[in-house]
Amino acid sequence: MVDSGNVRGGLIGLGRSALSADEYKLGMTCPRSTDQKFIGDLQLAGVEIAIEEINSKGGIDGGLIKLVVEDHQAKPATAVTALQKLINVDKVPLAFTTYSTTQLAQVPIADRRQVVMVNTGASGAELVNSGKYIFHVQPNSITYLRIAFNYMCEGVGLKGKRWAILYNNDAMGRSFNNYGRTLLPKYGVNQMFSDNWEAGAATDYRPLVAKVMDFKADAIFLGGYAKENALCLKQLKEAGFTGKALSAWGGDLLSKEVGPSTAEGVYYAEQLIPDNERIKTLKDKILNIRKLPMFSTQSINAYDAVYLAAEAIKYGKDKYGGDFFTGEKLRQAIIDKKQFNTLSTPGTLDPETQTVSRELAMKVFKEKGGKAVEETVKVYGSSEINALPEGKVK
Repeated sequence: MVDSGNVRGGLIGLGRSALSADEYKLGMTCPRSTDQKFIGDLQLAGVEIAIEEINSKGGIDGGLIKLVVEDHQAKPATAVTALQKLINVDKVPLAFTTYSTTQLAQVPIADRRQVVMVNTGASGAELVNSGKYIFHVQPNSITYLRIAFNYMCEGVGLKGKRWAILYNNDAMGRSFNNYGRTLLPKYGVNQMFSDNWEAGAATDYRPLVAKVMDFKADAIFLGGYAKENALCLKQLKEAGFTGKALSAWGGDLLSKEVGPSTAEGVYYAEQLIPDNERIKTLKDKILNIRKLPMFSTQSINAYDAVYLAAEAIKYGKDKYGGDFFTGEKLRQAIIDKKQFNTLSTPGTLDPETQTVSRELAMKVFKEKGGKAVEETVKVYGSSEINALPEGKVK
């Protein structure tokens, strides 16, 4: 475990007087414009804060980390250009990457050019095993759905009820729909309705809402991004929907878009945020120094991605020597090391999915005095998650 001032394993510790000429140039692609910029702000802040911490203590054996950021605008074509620029011009062997659809577009390039991608903020099921050079510090959507539908059906009493699945028409949303429709029957759900909205373009959900109301759904699953889920939820409630709501995004993000009263009572699965000094320090920097509107797992996972990369660099340098700062060597270092101790929540790499283990929780959003309050209703460890029913990945 790591406290707010020290990191084990020799990653940090040499003072500036002992610096070498080494510089570790890493890349990042995330939205720096468009309506998804606020998510990019959260992701970039986590990465930058981690780099600042490492560099302030002398870097990695004296070598400082330098970050080059490219705006992918949450668009696949732009993401391809952004990664190509990082590889061809900036010569980075590793890049922190975000969003499901954009990363799916980037994976073939990373594999061909042997550049590591560390997924800091996307949960699309298609990303798992999409390439040999992509690793994940965020759980995938399949894991979220397995615990979410388990809790909603067994814990909330929606087993065998009528479910509507509403989703963003992109890689992430389609994976939610496809997997959810094969998982819900395991809980006796045989009456399902599903439909989607166009990614990034929908603001009027009333035609979709009318279909849900006509279907008489007992529960809905919202499988889009925070803004889309929030607006759809608002229009559902305005139409008189009184059933249970399960969202792919959490309370604070929903609240930001439509206010806490609209998001009240919405359930969601989320990575459990540990209560330790490093997280408290990160939260303070995000909210009070960076002045960002919220603190979420988007920042935590981005922060942890840097420490994972730094451990891999240190491990590769010690074990391989020579020309170790390459995508192929860093990929091998991540696989060989397996256990990552400097993360805010230390985790173990699952070689089958190339995902670092995380503890997850089911939460419900409460509105108290106009403020957002998250209430954890159940925590799922890895062994419990592995025992849950599974759907099919299409």
